[in-house]
Amino acid sequence: MELTTNLTTFALDVDKGLSAPQKYLSSSFFYDEVGSIIFQQIMDLPEYYLTRCEAEILQSHCQSLLEVFNTKAGFDLLELGAGDGAKTTILLEHFLKQGADFSYGAIDISPSAVAGLEMDLKAKFPTLCLQMIADDYFSGLKQLQLTAKRRKVVLFMGSTVGNFKPKAAIAFLKQVRPYMNEGDLFCIGFDLKKHPKMILDAYNDSQGVTAEFNYNLLRRMNEELKADFKVEQFEHAPIYHPQNGCAESYLVSKKNQNVYIGALDKTFSFKAWEAIHTEVSYKYSLQEMEEIGKAAGFTSQTHFLDAKRYFCNAIWSV
Repeated sequence: MELTTNLTTFALDVDKGLSAPQKYLSSSFFYDEVGSIIFQQIMDLPEYYLTRCEAEILQSHCQSLLEVFNTKAGFDLLELGAGDGAKTTILLEHFLKQGADFSYGAIDISPSAVAGLEMDLKAKFPTLCLQMIADDYFSGLKQLQLTAKRRKVVLFMGSTVGNFKPKAAIAFLKQVRPYMNEGDLFCIGFDLKKHPKMILDAYNDSQGVTAEFNYNLLRRMNEELKADFKVEQFEHAPIYHPQNGCAESYLVSKKNQNVYIGALDKTFSFKAWEAIHTEVSYKYSLQEMEEIGKAAGFTSQTHFLDAKRYFCNAIWSV
């Protein structure tokens, strides 16, 4: 069966993950068109505190952030994984009202997300200098690096860094570091350690929206890879480990069953209560957060917290 490049990557990763002794699927495949819509719904859930806490930080500290970011020559704001830009708009609006000399560049893997954000920003802020790129982080950074003539402020908001295991997070941040120059800043979001039940509830909401986010992975394989997953025969099962701050999500098979994936022409067997690992989200203490930055080659400059100290936006310098 001939596959597109995109589908081949998806198919090969699925084959690798479901063939492993402990089955897994990459969380990067959550975000197809349907998955992205479901995630927007997740961010509005009462249990999902992360988005509200970071928005509070940006709203409460927008002037302090401008003072940290700004230089006599102005600055270029570059965002990794911009999504719908809802939180970033808080900063853009304030910076423009203050007459700051800055531009905004957004990098997101989703062309539709980039196009939608560009349309929204042009309507809201017609004078803002924009550079929108639909590509992976590093290709996008390379393109923006070529046009940057002054301080770059790289935004990596949300708790995306938590989706890496700590060593992988350091490795990723080390890859970002060469695209930045002395004097550049990195603004990065960290979800902080807190009451275990609050964290677990954020990944196991009462309306079942997060469960649907995980089930969508199975539906996506059915549609794109010609698989025959019976979604109702799998259970969404999140857990949280307070010792290492790791929240994990699993899809657990409720019975012994076989699943055929047509794109691979291969059958995968699942035992009753066998789990497919789908996601990790690490939570950090302030000390652990600073250690991550130091290990990746950054210097901690300052950080901003919401009123409940649930979330942190750290500012690191190069």
